[in-house]
Amino acid sequence: MTVHFDDSLVASFRASGGFDFPEGFGQGRAVYGGVVGAALVAAARSQVEPKRRLRTMQAQLMRPAKPGHVEAQVKVLREGSTATFVEVQLSQAQPVATATLVFVNPREGSLHVPPRAPETIKPADALEALPYVPGLTPEFTQHLDLRWANGGYPFSQSPTLYDGYCTFRETVIASGEIGLMALLDAWPCPTICATDRPVASSTVTWTAHLHHVPDSLSPHFRYHYETLAAQDGFSTALGSLYASDGTLCAISEQLVVVFD
Repeated sequence: MTVHFDDSLVASFRASGGFDFPEGFGQGRAVYGGVVGAALVAAARSQVEPKRRLRTMQAQLMRPAKPGHVEAQVKVLREGSTATFVEVQLSQAQPVATATLVFVNPREGSLHVPPRAPETIKPADALEALPYVPGLTPEFTQHLDLRWANGGYPFSQSPTLYDGYCTFRETVIASGEIGLMALLDAWPCPTICATDRPVASSTVTWTAHLHHVPDSLSPHFRYHYETLAAQDGFSTALGSLYASDGTLCAISEQLVVVFD
């Protein structure tokens, strides 16, 4: 089965008022967070003119989303000359996620601060893809090509950071801002690298900033992900996603509860 993370989700929402979350994308008790993020973006985009670019999503993930139908409610909070603010709620009998998304009207400005360039690592072709092992690796990883370059692995008492590559496999058709948001959640919370045994974790809030949406979501994207701080069972992690030419595409920050 081929899964779409593209503008077809906008058409699906307009036709049915919701989405059908696919089977095969399990992540613990829930559906992969990228599926939820893609639906939030698609629902909001349905109410915003195409020339406005998605710049920021601030989401609260309140309950595990399950495969199956999801209802979506959308409200335009304000549309100004510079930005449009949209609120989305996804529900499966009860709310599972809410988000505020900001779409901006690009403007010419003299101020430009380039992002810090990522450090040089081995090319993707020189690294092995993470194998999908049913019952061991999360179900959704069968649809992703993840390649570790630096940092630790989950549950290995290693540094709480990752450096590597990611892209979708042939089972996924992804493009645009919807596809980029779906890919942005590919890597697990790096805090779990510090543990010496498998532990559960769950994202509570997710803030994503889209800086550049490339024409194609292949080949591999570079991803750097690290824990900024963790205490009292909650962790703040920050990630940066780069296109193959080094262009910064997105920044992701998540508050994650870790059940260690």
